[in-house]
Parts: sequence; structure tokens; C-alpha cells
Amino acid sequence: MPLDIPSEADRLSAGLRLLAPSPVDPSPVIRTALPFYGASQTGMGDLVRSWHREHRGATTQEVFALADALWARAAATPTASPTRTSTGGAAR
Repeated sequence: MPLDIPSEADRLSAGLRLLAPSPVDPSPVIRTALPFYGASQTGMGDLVRSWHREHRGATTQEVFALADALWARAAATPTASPTRTSTGGAAR
């Protein structure tokens, strides 16, 4: 059965917000206009491993579509805008 990408993105987004519910100021370490929440690497790893155990049959295309959906949510926030790299190109 194909993944319901919007629903899965909702679940993962909710899990990430539980790990770090409030934005923090990442500067000067990370230069970004996107909100930064600072979820722990351990917490994110646990979340991803749990999702993978539940969705072992997910195809590469489905995982990429889920990653795109999660990125689109982050990039669509009101404070989001492309940042510039040191060479002047847009960073993702």
C-alpha cells in the first residue's frame, strides 16, 4: 500500500516538535533564515528508526517524497528565505 505522504509528514513533524517545541537562536553557529529548533541528534535518530521500522516497505521514491514534503513545510514558514553561502549562491 502506498504511503500517505502528507499524513506521514504530519506525524514526523509532530514528533520533531515534541523533541524541540520552541525555536532557538542558532546564530552565530548556523546561518539560516529558517526557524531552528535544535532537536537532539539522538532524538531525531530514534524518530527516524521508529518510522523506518513501521515502514520497511517504503520505496526510495516514497522516502524522497516524504523528505520533500518535510522540507517544503520548513521552507514555507513565514520567516523563511534563502540564505546566501560565502560564494554568493543560494543555499538550501
